[in-house]
Amino acid sequence: GDGEGGKMAAAASSTTLITLFLVQFFISSSAAASTPTSFAKWFEGKWEVQIITTHSDGRVEDAPKNGQYVMRNEESRLVGTYFENVTTTSEITNPMRVRVEIDSEFKGVFRTARSTVDLFSAPESEEPELKFKTLFEFDFKLNQNGHYISTGSWHGRQKGVYQFLITSPSTFVLTVMPSGGGEHNSGIQTIMGHKPAKKTFLEQYGPTFLIFFAFIGMKFFRRIGERKKRMRMQRAAVARNTPAQKSETGDKEKTT
Repeated sequence: GDGEGGKMAAAASSTTLITLFLVQFFISSSAAASTPTSFAKWFEGKWEVQIITTHSDGRVEDAPKNGQYVMRNEESRLVGTYFENVTTTSEITNPMRVRVEIDSEFKGVFRTARSTVDLFSAPESEEPELKFKTLFEFDFKLNQNGHYISTGSWHGRQKGVYQFLITSPSTFVLTVMPSGGGEHNSGIQTIMGHKPAKKTFLEQYGPTFLIFFAFIGMKFFRRIGERKKRMRMQRAAVARNTPAQKSETGDKEKTT
């Protein structure tokens, strides 16, 4: 009896371990599947950014700026828009047209042009006078921590250097450090981006289904164990009663 019970406990334990392994494998596979394969595919879509400025005296601006990129693939480049908004008044500021020229999977040029029309209703074709300027050139390399990183010159209103770190399939940190000092130094800008990615059905509910099936499997093994235990008890009872019945029959025959 103890041996059978041990086997059932071992089977249930094995089911649990297999399920935990599958959950971990599922999560790892999902993460691996969502690792960026190119900058164009990774940066496509809607990105929300927050810009924090730290001045040379260590002072941090009280009100971070919020902005948004909306990008789409168009042949061998990305095109889209960028704007910042003031939360208190919902005012749109710094409207820009964006073009990202792609040279290879993780190499290219990021260009911007100031827009003078309504970004939400007018297409780029209605602004033929746009003057795109290079903001930065990028060449991402995979570092030892498994993150893509690019560094180089920054060609914004204030020249300097930048570091662009892809921290996950849906987040990045872009740090811009202006060159020179004095009153014209605008401070270090830390631009944190987040992509509101939608999870697939399997990514969202896959681990839950695995745990559910493990629970059902454990109940199944437990029921089989209980059924076998009842059958063993019944056979034992029959075995105990059989000699007594034979003895009673023999006694009756002798009396007769």
